[in-house]
Amino acid sequence: MNVELDFSNLDDGAIYIPASVYTKNQISLTYAAYISEFYRKNKIWIGNFSMLNLETNRNPIFFYSSIYIPQFNRYDYNVELAQGKSLPQYLEEVEIGSYVIISIKDDGSQQIKEITLEEVKKLGITLIDKSKLRCSYIWLARKTDEASYEVLHEECSPEELSWEGQVGGENILIKSGGSNAGNYSSIMINDVEKSMNLRGMNIVSWKEVTEISTTNCDTFSTIYMQGSLFKAIPPNLRYSNNHFSVVSRAGGKFQGVNYTNCKEAIEWNYKVRGHRNFEIDLELTSDQELVARLDWQAYLYGHLMQQRPDGIKEKQPLSSEQFKELKVLNEYTPLTITDIYELMVSTPDVYLITDTKYLEPETIKKQFKRIVTAAEPNRCEVLMRIVPQIYSEEMYSIIEGIFPFPNYIYSLYATQSSDDEIIRFVEGKPIGAVTMFPDRYTSDFGRKLKSLGVEVVLHTINDMEHVKKYVAMNVGGFYTDSLSSIDIESEIIRYQSEVKAIRDMLLLYIEKRFGPISSSVINILLKYSKQELEEFAPKLFPINTLEEFHLLCEEVKST
Repeated sequence: MNVELDFSNLDDGAIYIPASVYTKNQISLTYAAYISEFYRKNKIWIGNFSMLNLETNRNPIFFYSSIYIPQFNRYDYNVELAQGKSLPQYLEEVEIGSYVIISIKDDGSQQIKEITLEEVKKLGITLIDKSKLRCSYIWLARKTDEASYEVLHEECSPEELSWEGQVGGENILIKSGGSNAGNYSSIMINDVEKSMNLRGMNIVSWKEVTEISTTNCDTFSTIYMQGSLFKAIPPNLRYSNNHFSVVSRAGGKFQGVNYTNCKEAIEWNYKVRGHRNFEIDLELTSDQELVARLDWQAYLYGHLMQQRPDGIKEKQPLSSEQFKELKVLNEYTPLTITDIYELMVSTPDVYLITDTKYLEPETIKKQFKRIVTAAEPNRCEVLMRIVPQIYSEEMYSIIEGIFPFPNYIYSLYATQSSDDEIIRFVEGKPIGAVTMFPDRYTSDFGRKLKSLGVEVVLHTINDMEHVKKYVAMNVGGFYTDSLSSIDIESEIIRYQSEVKAIRDMLLLYIEKRFGPISSSVINILLKYSKQELEEFAPKLFPINTLEEFHLLCEEVKST
């Protein structure tokens, strides 16, 4: 009963588990690229239930298989129908004159309760309800009119059940085994098995024996038919689709020190400051391993309380072995790219934002080829959580030739491009955010980026007063060393709530006063900051005629 799915109806950033999905616990590089391309096109992640972490997930999950419902319930997800039919609806839509057989496997009783119980009783299903846990059940009936059936046989028992006879000239053998009575379903029509033998109600219907319909309703978990699409909403649903509201610079400040890029810094800032997006500085060693380090300059050894190895010159890369032997601040763990991936595998809501710094094409190729090859063969799923930070248009093209990452951040500190040139470049590309220093930002630039679905992220902000200032200017995120995620995100939510309240009030006033509002005006107001909405309101309220309102709308469009 699968109906073609329009992905535009699903929430942006949602996880979609297809009816038929790649089931291994590890994914190949080719499949990772497919998932990434699918996300870029639809803003939906293809998921595999066995690889989900339901405890840390904050995105809605769409799925077909009802066997997942009890597990979602265990983690306090709210599961609702997104698309499909209920058991009563299915039975009501069966063609008049058709025969219908129901045979339960395992259990088919737990969702036959309250409203559903009354609905199915009207159709002639009277012996199965929530009290019949794990019972066997057989129902045989003929549809007589739009809303009723002639029941030919109905039986429910803790024991195995069997019925045999002729129906409409066909030889029928029905068997049902509840959980404790064989745990199976069989519906034989003229010696041909038609039952799907799945948990719950296995249903076979036909009017002409040449056109037999088979389906299932897992009434242990749901009242909705096989092929229905469900939506599981996590208890800690992400409040927005902006994944870059907080970015932890260089792993976050740790032990009073910036730029440590060490394992313990990431773990501490994850746990204490709630950071999930970690910008990590990445450098190549002399043997071409990619490691988490700001640079190879002499000052950094002292900054990190390290002794530069003998024979190593200024700016000379260490070997990977030399790098791993140098503890950070005398006791903490330096990270190679494979170490970072191990951490990401064990912490599935951590995202890596690369800071590779170099603009030379050959260096970029070496760095990002290593980023990809380090994920093979067993960690390719982490590539979905890597966000390359690019510094030029050419860099984007180079990386795209290596792997189609789901998302990019365009960092402007190394470019001389104008606002308009940047707008033209990011449009239509999988660039989720543009990051810049505060003095580069203007509200007009931010509004243009936001109209393309691109967030503005400022770096580096370590003062909540500055956060409040720029949030009020429609900035969507911040790189930080020391601020907590909850403080930054709470301020963003507070501001967005105020903006929404003002906007909703203005739209309601306009609709009541002047009638339906054009979508172009609505879209413009959706992009306005709180200050801009407050400036718009005094122009709106004195207007008395529809003609004056239309003139104001034209003014709004032009600005």
